[in-house]
Amino acid sequence: MAGSFSKMDGVPDTLADKIGELGRAIRSQPHFNSEAIRLWNELEKRLVRLGYIRFTANVTNYDTWRTGEARLFFVPNHRRGALSVFRGKAIRLICVGSGRFTRELRAGVIKTSAEQRAELINALVANQKRLTELILIAAANRLALIPKYD
Repeated sequence: MAGSFSKMDGVPDTLADKIGELGRAIRSQPHFNSEAIRLWNELEKRLVRLGYIRFTANVTNYDTWRTGEARLFFVPNHRRGALSVFRGKAIRLICVGSGRFTRELRAGVIKTSAEQRAELINALVANQKRLTELILIAAANRLALIPKYD
């Protein structure tokens, strides 16, 4: 599998819990107004209470996220970096802040059924396979551009 990470490695967060509800409520706000700030503060308190870790991610590594957006992932055993503490587990990744080039993300373990876990693993494998194919195509195209000397 390719070593890069993409939010397409996961699936949209459809869990019917308070964190999911708060994230969706924040995203439904047209502007980051006082209601969005109140919702964000409540979300942040819950995430801290549940032990979600916080880290800063570059948009080129983690794609673009909106505050409140969340996805569910299976973290492979070879994962490095901030998510390495979750190797072999299903997690929720939620955006709690966005800047021009960085995103503030929180991650925490979630309970999943066997079917949900299989869906997360399949999403990871399928997207990593797609990324590997794109890398191979790009490499082949670059090789085709190199002039040949006789």
